[in-house]
Amino acid sequence: MIRTPGRTATAVLRDACPRFEPLDRRQCPRPGDEANPGNLPVVPAETNTPELRVADPGTAITNLVPDATDAATPAADSTDTNSPAPAPEPGMLPTPDVVAAVTNKPLDHSREFQIQLDLARQQRREKTPSLAVMTLVSLLQTNAPAELKRPALFELALAAQDDNQLLKAQQVFSQYLHNYPEDASVPEVLLRQGLLYRQMGVTTLAISKFYAVMSTALKLKLNNIDYYKKLVLQAQVEIADTYYLEGKYLEAPISSAGCSGRRRRS
Repeated sequence: MIRTPGRTATAVLRDACPRFEPLDRRQCPRPGDEANPGNLPVVPAETNTPELRVADPGTAITNLVPDATDAATPAADSTDTNSPAPAPEPGMLPTPDVVAAVTNKPLDHSREFQIQLDLARQQRREKTPSLAVMTLVSLLQTNAPAELKRPALFELALAAQDDNQLLKAQQVFSQYLHNYPEDASVPEVLLRQGLLYRQMGVTTLAISKFYAVMSTALKLKLNNIDYYKKLVLQAQVEIADTYYLEGKYLEAPISSAGCSGRRRRS
């Protein structure tokens, strides 16, 4: 464009373009007003950028980053009750098979049964056989293992004998022989039955039990030979004594005649 002396640029543009109208600078938007035509109210934009707080001069800067717990902790009012529960930690959710195996496993009360048996023995030693009978009967009514019920049944017979319940003691001994016919204590049980029968006045059954001690000790395969030799000798002595009490001196065993003669002289 060629400038003409004495004419302004506006006049030259108006001659070249008749529709040209110069802009009023007062109507031109100021910097920053272009994005808000019509002077609408300005709404601050939401951002996640934390506000940078400038410390006063001379003040030590302790924390330029906002508290992470405040930003990470949701508000109590905004809790979604319909959201699913959080997943359990690894290893914290047992399988149904494991739960069933744990709940269906029977409890082991062997220690409690043993304490109950020891209590009954202590009651016998303390001369309270009636209490021992009650304790042993309660133990035998439980699901105690056989290795505990066997000595409990034997102790029950002894407690009944100590309590002068001779018939009950005989019944318990008979039950013991029925339940444990191959037990190593069978000869001793037979010897005790013979003594009970003699105390009850049934000498015929008493003598038969004493003879059964000798035959059973020979039949059973026992390891403690010395102990059973003493039982057999004791049974022979008791046979001789039983005949002596009845006045049948000639029917006493020959091996026990010397013992019976000594008792007669005394």
